[in-house]
Amino acid sequence: MLLGALAAPSQAAAGPVDTNKGGAPPREGLSVNASASVNLSGGNVNRSQLALAGNLHWQDFHAPSPSAGPDHPARVLGPQLPWPRQQFQLEGSSALMTNEGFRVRNSAFAFGRWRRMWHRRVGTTAFGQIEYDERRSLRRRSLLGAGGSVTLSNRLRLRAFTSASYIVEFERNTITVPDDPHPEAPINHRLSAVLVVTASLVGDDALRLRSATFVQPRFDDPSDLRTLQSMQLEGQILRNFAMGLDASLEWDNQPPMGVVPFDWAVSSYVRVSLGG
Repeated sequence: MLLGALAAPSQAAAGPVDTNKGGAPPREGLSVNASASVNLSGGNVNRSQLALAGNLHWQDFHAPSPSAGPDHPARVLGPQLPWPRQQFQLEGSSALMTNEGFRVRNSAFAFGRWRRMWHRRVGTTAFGQIEYDERRSLRRRSLLGAGGSVTLSNRLRLRAFTSASYIVEFERNTITVPDDPHPEAPINHRLSAVLVVTASLVGDDALRLRSATFVQPRFDDPSDLRTLQSMQLEGQILRNFAMGLDASLEWDNQPPMGVVPFDWAVSSYVRVSLGG
C-alpha cells in the first residue's frame, strides 16, 4: 500500500495516532515511503517547521471470494478493493523548527503496529509508540496498546474503519509552575476510539479526502480527555509521487499548567513512494 509517511510528530493525542497521509488503494507486499512537509501552526507556540519522515509498510490479502452476483454498491462507491489479511507498519520522524527566531530541533516520534484481520471485516491490532515534545513540556511519552478493529467500507471511493483499543502510557513531564497538580511521571490507562474515513473525490482516485478522529479518555477519570481531528486532501501526481494539504486540531483538557490545551496545525507535504 502506498501509505504516506508521517509529516509532523504527534502532539496532543496520547494514543496510536494514525499519522499516514491518505494513500492510494492497497497493494500487496512491502512499501517504503518518504515525506516532507512545511508547517505553520499556533497554540502553545507559534512556529514554522520543516519535517522529514519515513515509513515502512508490509501487508498481504485474504483470498478473493467468489462473485455473489451483481455488485450494486459499485455503482456509487466503486469496485471492491482487496481485503487486507495481515499488516505490519513502522514509522519515524524528526523536525527542524524556527521558534522565536531560533532554529531548534525539539520533537521526535516513533510508532509500530501489527494488525491481523481474522475476518475480512474484523481483526485485532497491537502497537507501541514513543515520543518527546519540549514545546508541550513532554520529556517522554511511551505507550503500549492492543484492541480490535472493524472495516466499515472497503470500496475504491469510500474506505472506512473504526477501532477501540486499551493503552497504557508512561509520561515524563517538565513541571515549570509551582504547585502544579499535574503529576510529573504519571502512568495512565486509556481507551482509544478511532474512526478513519477516506473518500475518493474523482473516479480514478487521483484526488482523495481523509478524516481521522481520535478520542482517548482515561479509564479511571473519563474527564481527563484527549482528542485529535485530522484532515488531509491529497492529489496523486504520479504513481509514486503525491502532494497534499493537512490540517489538525488537538485538545488535551488536563495539560500541565502553562500549557495551552488546544493546538492547531496546517501544513503542505509531498509524499514519495520508494517501493511497492
